[in-house]
Amino acid sequence: MRSAASKSCSRVACDSPGAGGENYDPIDPYVAMINADTDPVISTSWGLCELGQSSALMDEENTIFQEAAAQGLVAGVNAARAARGEEPLRLSRAQAYIGVLIDDLVTKGVDEPYRMLTSRAEHRVLLRHDNADLRLTPVGREIGLVDDPAWEAFRRRREALQIAHTRAENTRISDQPIGEERFAAGSTIADALRRPNLEFSDLSGRFNPALDDETGERMTIELKCAGYVRRQELAIEKASKTENAIIPADFDYQSITALSAEARTVVAASSTAAATSSRLAACFSVRRARSSEAWVISSVPA
Repeated sequence: MRSAASKSCSRVACDSPGAGGENYDPIDPYVAMINADTDPVISTSWGLCELGQSSALMDEENTIFQEAAAQGLVAGVNAARAARGEEPLRLSRAQAYIGVLIDDLVTKGVDEPYRMLTSRAEHRVLLRHDNADLRLTPVGREIGLVDDPAWEAFRRRREALQIAHTRAENTRISDQPIGEERFAAGSTIADALRRPNLEFSDLSGRFNPALDDETGERMTIELKCAGYVRRQELAIEKASKTENAIIPADFDYQSITALSAEARTVVAASSTAAATSSRLAACFSVRRARSSEAWVISSVPA
């Protein structure tokens, strides 16, 4: 790609380097979703895949490069897959921060530059930086973005992590205290590493053969987070029962009096997925007060 870009720009002359923002009319990502052939991928019925600045992720005072690049990645992947007649890439809110970003844009819209904050993700215990490769490398491989050398390196890391877990669960430690921590007879290295006051460095010498620091640290994080991860996985499993449920096309939203008239209209026009409709309804329960800049939050079950 770099070589092709270099050749195509070989005769370009730069008058003056710099960057600037101008006023423009972006495409509302929420409106794009309403008109989309597929949902909740940011695309439109006329075949465009939106990215970055066109969907109001940036303005002349705030350049949100990372968020725009994340959306651009998915838009580029889906443009290529659409050209090949393949299904679009969809990343869920429990799978990647990019999934959170896109879902927020198409269900909530934007009235200011969107910033991807960890607090926006309800499953952020799963979306840790240390397990990003475990979550997304298989996805990248499936869609052709991970080449053979990168895939083999990932497989070696994953296998080493699995072996480390097995060794930690099966290697027993003595009942002698480690620091201020005491253990019952038969306790394992994994039991010790689950303690909040102990780190891999406290027990690294008990692995024979030795375990490299990177794998040991990743294993320790997974052991300490295991209980919270399982709790979130159960919540996701419960939610998944309705996540992909399809609402009949002829469903009468106007009969749901608990929703505002605006929310009923918006949900009816946008999505047949139950979970997406729920988030849209919740979003439109937030109304800007006409008489001031204050926000009025309505309590609307969705």
